[in-house]
Amino acid sequence: MFGIGTGSGLQVPLTAVQTVLKGADISLGTSVIILSQTISGTIFLSVGQNLFHNKLIEELAIKVPQVDPKFVVANGVSGLTAAITRVYGSDLVDSVLEAYNSALQMCFMLCIIMSCLTVFGAVGLEWRNVRQDKEEVKSAAAEA
Repeated sequence: MFGIGTGSGLQVPLTAVQTVLKGADISLGTSVIILSQTISGTIFLSVGQNLFHNKLIEELAIKVPQVDPKFVVANGVSGLTAAITRVYGSDLVDSVLEAYNSALQMCFMLCIIMSCLTVFGAVGLEWRNVRQDKEEVKSAAAEA
């Protein structure tokens, strides 16, 4: 799944730019694509982290109000079960993990929504064949 997403999300726009644009516009188009991919990754990493953090605190307040959200956030997920069992008892572990699950689902939902929105960018592209005919290759070589 990651390979399909990476190929269609990272490589295809670069190939499309190189196919549709001509001459000096190719380098400009390629740099715009790379800039937008880098900035969007930076921005939505922060958005996803804030969404996860806020949803985790909200779910903890609903499912297990006796557990301090700061304690859960500070411990992280790797040793969370042991830390919750040690401080609050084993009967709250499942509820805390359910809150974590709900917060992660919101992050995954954000990823799915943003992935679906990329369709609108693809619709605006000009449809061209990437493969060149032998005659086009010969004429391009002759011009060079």
